[in-house]
Amino acid sequence: MAVFRQVISTLGDSGMEVMGPDVLIWHYPRNDIVNGSLLTVESNHFCVLKSRGAILDVYEMGQYAVQTPDHPLLGSVQQAFWGGQNPWQYEAIYVNRAKLVIRTSGLALSREMAEMAYDVDYYIHVDTKEAATLLIQHMPYAGHVLNTSAVNEYAGPVIEQAINQLVQVTPLEQVNEKIHDLSLLVTQHLQEFLQAYGIHLDTVKVLVRPKDERMKALISLKESELRG
Repeated sequence: MAVFRQVISTLGDSGMEVMGPDVLIWHYPRNDIVNGSLLTVESNHFCVLKSRGAILDVYEMGQYAVQTPDHPLLGSVQQAFWGGQNPWQYEAIYVNRAKLVIRTSGLALSREMAEMAYDVDYYIHVDTKEAATLLIQHMPYAGHVLNTSAVNEYAGPVIEQAINQLVQVTPLEQVNEKIHDLSLLVTQHLQEFLQAYGIHLDTVKVLVRPKDERMKALISLKESELRG
């Protein structure tokens, strides 16, 4: 007689992949993971298995049978209380290891207190099992999903501070000349911040422009006169 094993994966009830390009963490939402359940991990994911808050293991691509730890976290009294079926005894948390892009926008002030709009694209990924562990341990999130937009809520102020640090001491017409320096400064600050969460920063693209269209036109005219 065949033995049915519950298969845990990132496929939803409709058979569609739930971890899209904007999902960094997905917490398997059901409490039906038991000893012998099969964890399925795709090539672009990690799966962190937890029991009662403790991380038991981190899995890469493959299929793995859930095994009771050698030293169970729950004693026989607790097991009897729940009738042998402990709610949330095991938790499967999937981490997206693909490269993800996040965009943030905001305003900075030039040395003359002129408003400068900025757009920053930064590319991140989680590249090791140790990094996935750090992410699960230190990045808080609500519900069952951590989107890239939520990551940006933490990282956005770091980017804003780095951009203002340089733009505020730079004359308006020279801001575009500082784009390379701005990118390096944002990269440095952002990498220092994200690495505490196990997130690796790949590349950063910074674009800064005057918010006021008339000011933008005046700067373009002045640059044309200088070139002429």
